[in-house]
Amino acid sequence: MATVSVGLPHWEVRIWTPKDILAISDAFICRDIILDPSIGMQIRPLLLRYELLRLFGGAYADINFEFYRGIEEILLEDCAHIGIDANERAGNALLASPPGHPLWSHLLEHWKKCLTDPSPYQMGQRTHLRHLSMHIGLANWMAGNWDCREMISPTGHLAGWLYDARDLVIWTHSAIYLYPDNFQYHCKWNRPDCDHIYGAQQWTGSWIAETF
Repeated sequence: MATVSVGLPHWEVRIWTPKDILAISDAFICRDIILDPSIGMQIRPLLLRYELLRLFGGAYADINFEFYRGIEEILLEDCAHIGIDANERAGNALLASPPGHPLWSHLLEHWKKCLTDPSPYQMGQRTHLRHLSMHIGLANWMAGNWDCREMISPTGHLAGWLYDARDLVIWTHSAIYLYPDNFQYHCKWNRPDCDHIYGAQQWTGSWIAETF
């Protein structure tokens, strides 16, 4: 998070404490899930970031996300922004949008229904992040509206795709590099080879081969 001033130099940084979250929790769609300590810690922070973006807008970044350049170059004012990992799946490590964007309400309502379903299958998946991925919820929300335009960065690289029907930008992983499930991709990615990249999760890169 020390590099936020690089990625968002004109933005105010806020770290939300449990006290802060409790104070605004009455406005949450998934309040009972987020405040329930019996629900897995993978799920609650995931839903919380959607709630905060829905209510306040701005950008959310995982604490291990590292910015290399200012991302304001690849932000569009009225759009929600998400990235994809090397496996071409939507990720949650860096998100941005104006307040009230309907994507977050859709995701929250969808997961609220899934997580309160009393069926044995759904109850068994309460702490299984794979069944709570943005990828699934995003596909439902798009409802087949996949027509898009390319978004080219000032450096001339493909930074993402703009889906006008949903006011959505999906960044390419050549612009925002997110953590993939398969470790083999880490060893293929090297920061010096990507001078046009805007940011990446810090645990991606060639160093992982040496660490593990």
